[in-house]
Amino acid sequence: MPNIIHLSLLEEDVDRLIDILEKSNANGDEVPLVNILRAAKQFSIPTREEKAIPELTEFEWRLIQAAKPIRHCGDCGNLYWNPNTKTVWLTLGDGDGGPEYTDFDEIRAIFGCPGVEEIRIEAEDYPWYEDEAEFEPDMEAEYPIGGFDEEEWFKTTGWRDLGIVGTPKY
Repeated sequence: MPNIIHLSLLEEDVDRLIDILEKSNANGDEVPLVNILRAAKQFSIPTREEKAIPELTEFEWRLIQAAKPIRHCGDCGNLYWNPNTKTVWLTLGDGDGGPEYTDFDEIRAIFGCPGVEEIRIEAEDYPWYEDEAEFEPDMEAEYPIGGFDEEEWFKTTGWRDLGIVGTPKY
């Protein structure tokens, strides 16, 4: 089975690449890559701006950059930051922390910088799990179909979702 390569490009970069490929094609032949790029644009993922996610602070950006060398199994890898409590929360998979992955002491060292007071490394557990029972009764009136509203929880608690980080080892 062939390997799959995941590539993330901004739409404007894809347009620029298509333009370069078309201009460099002196013969006027069809360039298969151009067709692939045009097709891929139909399945684009909204950027942070399109999702109305607030801009990252410089500190949040540094946390994401610091997390790049963290090797994990590819299950989870979600990084959260709460500027109110100065807590870093990294959700990893059940099997992470073993010999082929970054160990937890090394992860604590990566995030142990000025400005961070607590570092939580959890196996398939998320920050809202702790608050869900306490938070949900208030949500019932506003969201009667049952449930817990993640977006509202983030706004209310101050937690910030910094995305999936590290280097998955599939």
